[in-house]
Amino acid sequence: SKLWKNKKSENHWDEPVGEEDLSTWHSLSKELNKLDELEFPRFTLSEDKPTTLILYCDASKSAFGYVGYAVQEGTSCNLLAKTKVAPVKNKTLPTLELMAVSLAYKALFNIFKTYKNVRFSNVFVASDAQIIISWLLSDTVKTKNLFARNRIKDVHRMHKELIEEFKVPIQIKYVATHENPGDLITRGLSRGFQKAPQLLD
Repeated sequence: SKLWKNKKSENHWDEPVGEEDLSTWHSLSKELNKLDELEFPRFTLSEDKPTTLILYCDASKSAFGYVGYAVQEGTSCNLLAKTKVAPVKNKTLPTLELMAVSLAYKALFNIFKTYKNVRFSNVFVASDAQIIISWLLSDTVKTKNLFARNRIKDVHRMHKELIEEFKVPIQIKYVATHENPGDLITRGLSRGFQKAPQLLD
């Protein structure tokens, strides 16, 4: 993605890679070689226990997405995660944060259909972008950006449809940046992302 955005000519694929990009690639390739060491503990959601679902959203200039955790009786597991490369056409960071929230809301439809027998007692969509939360919780759209206004309307529509169709309580919640595991999927992550933050256990 970075190489594509930084292309300098039509024949950039035939040009030597700069030292900075080369260093980034070497670092990335070392991490990729460790993928076979990554293990995910087996975890099955019980249909009899109340379940809390938290989708943490975040964005950076290069990517946006969410990571979702299910929590039952204090035990949490990484349920799913999704990251998308930020559009080549530059978007403001608040707009990208909003796109992350919209992506998370779309995922909720599939989650509730897949785990239709699981009792979700609490559902949270969390973000560390306070301006986005204020936009989404306001009765009136407070941004002049047409793209952002449309995404806000999309989230409001999905929020209503999800509650009506699946009868689950959904809340938009603020989470401090240093407690937001969604930050990891936009900037790089470690094995720590497999469990929800202690705050929610």
